[in-house]
Amino acid sequence: MLRPLFQILATFVPARFIEHPTRTGFSNRTPKYHGFLLPCVFMVGAFAAVHLNTIIHPYTLADNRHYVFYVFAIFRRHPALRYLVVPIYYTCAWLSWQCIAGTPNSGEALRRRRENARPTSDEIGCSPCQISFITIWLITTGLSVITAPLVEPRYFIVPWIIWRLHVPSRPASLKTSRSFAVNGYDVRLGLETVWLLAINAAIIYLFVYRGFTWPSEPGKTQRFLW
Repeated sequence: MLRPLFQILATFVPARFIEHPTRTGFSNRTPKYHGFLLPCVFMVGAFAAVHLNTIIHPYTLADNRHYVFYVFAIFRRHPALRYLVVPIYYTCAWLSWQCIAGTPNSGEALRRRRENARPTSDEIGCSPCQISFITIWLITTGLSVITAPLVEPRYFIVPWIIWRLHVPSRPASLKTSRSFAVNGYDVRLGLETVWLLAINAAIIYLFVYRGFTWPSEPGKTQRFLW
C-alpha cells in the first residue's frame, strides 16, 4: 500500500535511505511508448468507464457507517468531480506498475535465470514481474471487482496481497548495501509497517470512540466499518 509513495518520496528523501527510481531500475521497465501513447489510451478508457459505468448502488447511499458512503457523497456534489480523479487513477496505476517492475539486480537476476544459474542472495526477490503475470492479475482482478455492484475495500484485499507479494525487495543483511537500505536493511519495509499500523490505529479509534446513533434506532450505537 505504501510502495507507490516511494516513487514520489524518492525525490525528497536522500538516496542512502530510499533510492531514486532512475537508479533502482524502475524506469528501465517503463513501456516504450509510455511517454505518450499509454497515458492517452488509459485516460480515454478511464474517462469512458467513469462516464458509462459509474454505478452507485442504493445500499452504498443508505449506510453511513461505511467509508465508501462518504466517498460517493463527495462525488455526488458535482458531476465533474468523478472525472477530475481520473488523473489520480492513472498516477496510482503507473506507480503500482513501477513498484513491480524490478530493482537494480533485475537484469542480472533474469540473465542468471535464463542460464539456470543459482541466484545470489542479493538477487533473491529482486526479479521483475513477467507481463504474463501482470496480464492475468489484471484480468482476474477486473472480473472480481468490475462485476460487483458494490464498491468495498474488502474486494481488493486478495488482489492487493498478490500484488504486494510480487513487489521486489532486498533480503535483510548485516553487510552495508547501497540499494534501498541502510546497513543492508530495507528502510522502506519499516516505513510501510508504520504506515499500515497508523491506518489500523485510526480505524480502531474511529470504531471504538466515534460511535453515533440513528434517529430511527435511538439507543443503539452505530460504528464506522470498512
